[in-house]
Amino acid sequence: MFNPNTLKLKNISYLKRKYASFKNGINVDYDENLLPIKYSTNTYNYDYTNGALRDGIGINAPIIHYSYGRYDYTKHINTQNKDVHGSYLFNFWSHTDHRHYSLLLLYCGDGKVYYNVLHMSSETITAIPNVTFTSMPKFCSFKLNGVDTLIMTSETDGMYTWTPYHQAVHVENAPQINNMCIHNERLFVTTLGERRSVWFSDDLDPTNFNLTLQEGGFIEMADDFGKSNKVVTLDGYLYVIRDFNIARIIAYADQKKFTLQQIYVGNSRIYENTVAVCGDKIYYLASDGLYVFNGSSAKKVKLSINKMFDETNNYFAVAGYINGHYYLACNIHFNDEKIVGCENSRLAKNNALIKINVQTGELNILRGYDVRNICAINDLYDPWLMVSYWDYQTDNYEFCRLDMSGTVLGVATSKEWQSPYSDFGYPDREKLVKEITLYSKSDCKIEVCCDGQSRIFEIQGKDNYQTIRPKMKGKRIALNFKSNVENTYISNPQIVVGLL
Repeated sequence: MFNPNTLKLKNISYLKRKYASFKNGINVDYDENLLPIKYSTNTYNYDYTNGALRDGIGINAPIIHYSYGRYDYTKHINTQNKDVHGSYLFNFWSHTDHRHYSLLLLYCGDGKVYYNVLHMSSETITAIPNVTFTSMPKFCSFKLNGVDTLIMTSETDGMYTWTPYHQAVHVENAPQINNMCIHNERLFVTTLGERRSVWFSDDLDPTNFNLTLQEGGFIEMADDFGKSNKVVTLDGYLYVIRDFNIARIIAYADQKKFTLQQIYVGNSRIYENTVAVCGDKIYYLASDGLYVFNGSSAKKVKLSINKMFDETNNYFAVAGYINGHYYLACNIHFNDEKIVGCENSRLAKNNALIKINVQTGELNILRGYDVRNICAINDLYDPWLMVSYWDYQTDNYEFCRLDMSGTVLGVATSKEWQSPYSDFGYPDREKLVKEITLYSKSDCKIEVCCDGQSRIFEIQGKDNYQTIRPKMKGKRIALNFKSNVENTYISNPQIVVGLL
């Protein structure tokens, strides 16, 4: 029996379009109906910076390169199954054997601070004696009496100093410190309580906060710009990060010549734990998006994802900077109905980690993993970024290193790149999706969406171009590329659409 061709293929004119180079990345700030198909309306867990879809950000157990001359000399630090909540790199010169040492410090769930000597083969960790913290400590280092000294302070336990081979020593007269940094041979701190002032120590002695004109003191900020939350040093100036303001302190050796300048006022709240010095600039997250501050003014960073920060709670957001990239762990809206990873848990504090190239603005997004602490390990042998992330399935903190493996503890992440709906310039014409061609070395799935209806086509990885023929109809068409394997490589998708 003869079946008529209901599609009338002979009367169709066809359009062939290169669908995406992928390099253009994500854009959610532009209306989807006007967005070219070379952009994505939502993408995560891919790296697309070279134009293809590759493995994105990964989180895995850190491999430490401990020999400068032999890069194949590596080790894994044995954390003894302790929850690692935070870390710090402490470099010191030993007067005993006249050598430089790099100690990786780990603050763990039992309240102890442990250390491992990075440039030795030992994988064990050792507790710093005579101190236990009941809240997350902050660290900085200073040469005290000619000796490299670690300063540790927490909101609940006060200040301690420590030099290797000795016990930690409690500092009795220190204020209740919220944040601190070394600037011009003094320790500057923001404090608990009213938090309207910045305290500073004696010159060359960060443990002396005696209030005299020759020793320590404080700078009062009696205005309406909110609490003083963090202090950072940049290009010879000290900057105070406040709720809605950045102030600058010019601090000379003589404290009588200290001056305070209010140089920036914003309308959005600054999340202090996202503040990071990135070369000659400061990046930070505010309640309405990401900003860059150059020392005199701040402007919003144009990343085309600012809408993803709308109406989000980023009280627990954290950030760090290394190797030309700003890393931000935060909460963002992906504006889809999917639940990925830690989004299953109401206890999760962050659902994404964003990697941003501060020179080019290129970014990658890791979705579904709750990163709660970031620390740049600027090691001479091997600089890397350490993270602590909370595993919602085990309720444990994992001590890890960021990489670009597309895996988390060896398990491939779920990756997705979503295109906008497009009418291909013919809003009133129905279209036939005749075929889609792409080059994919890895297994993947293509979701073809036509007027809200979708079908998924599975692709097996090959070192060659492949074509699928969906034969689906609709006025508006979108494509989504999905993968849940490692060693991802997808490139050069093209689509042939018929105008009906």
